[in-house]
Amino acid sequence: MDTVDWDRLAGAAARGDEAAFTELAQGLLLPLRVVIARRQPRADIADEILQEALVTIHRQL
Repeated sequence: MDTVDWDRLAGAAARGDEAAFTELAQGLLLPLRVVIARRQPRADIADEILQEALVTIHRQL
């Protein structure tokens, strides 16, 4: 994704558009992974934290 319309994706995901949520999650994946890895060096734990973050985002939409 070169230019991401975060508001459009979040709005569509909030209305139940799973494809929009997938695109949103894919756009957030690397930035979240970087932030989490800086605080949690164990990859297995970092992956669990990342998964929980994405689940929380999905629930909050």
